[in-house]
Amino acid sequence: MQTSTIICDAHVHIYPQFDFNVAFDFSIKNFKAIIKNQKLLHDTIAVWLLTEGQQFNFFSKPPALPGYQIEKTPEKESLVVVDSTTGKKVLYILAGRQIVSSDKLEICALGTTAVLPDREMNTQDTITWVLEHDGVPALNWAPGKWFFSRGKIVNSVIDNNSPEQLLISETTMRPTCWSTPVLMKKALNKGMKVLAGSDPLPLPGEEKLLATYASIMSGSFDPANPAKSIKSLLLNPGASIQNTGKRSGLVAFAKRQYGIMRYNKKK
Repeated sequence: MQTSTIICDAHVHIYPQFDFNVAFDFSIKNFKAIIKNQKLLHDTIAVWLLTEGQQFNFFSKPPALPGYQIEKTPEKESLVVVDSTTGKKVLYILAGRQIVSSDKLEICALGTTAVLPDREMNTQDTITWVLEHDGVPALNWAPGKWFFSRGKIVNSVIDNNSPEQLLISETTMRPTCWSTPVLMKKALNKGMKVLAGSDPLPLPGEEKLLATYASIMSGSFDPANPAKSIKSLLLNPGASIQNTGKRSGLVAFAKRQYGIMRYNKKK
């Protein structure tokens, strides 16, 4: 297999209230903008890494997409979006879950269809479970969740896992004025990869954020086994990752944070 350039939005939610056509169109538009700005090859491979919550399962039954076919691959954990006119594969979609541990930390289970109920296991046991179910665990940074007692758990998890066992997930929800967190720096210094993702919220217009913040990597890619290819790269300590795009500014972050707090109160 030849070396390919791959760009991933590593934290994708597709909520039922989203307009899927808008989500897809903006995702492709945003991927193309990054490809142009970073001067990447035109045949760069675009990927969504899903991080679905317990009550959602877009992967199992994606809606129709005019002008495209969403097809299964030989793998159970990946789909491919194909242009109906040209036959070009324009986007790969990998299954994945966002799991809340009993310690109230979030772990992204990337590239797996396995499901673990929230708050069933502590953070370390959840990471182990994801690995045992052929997924890639990424510990998600979120505002306020890496401090105090939970910060001690994050510190321990970073100490007790290798770059071949754990990645860090960060999203547009770390505002641009917020410097790299100390524990994220520690993970980077240990050789752990930090993956970038849009993390759209279940709020109006958030689907337009898809692929605004993403990770670029280079390596072997098998179109028949996209999930296997991506997971191999993610857990390969020799494979480098470049994060690109943009996170929310302070005002946008404040509006989004207020919006999700109101949304959660209404649930």
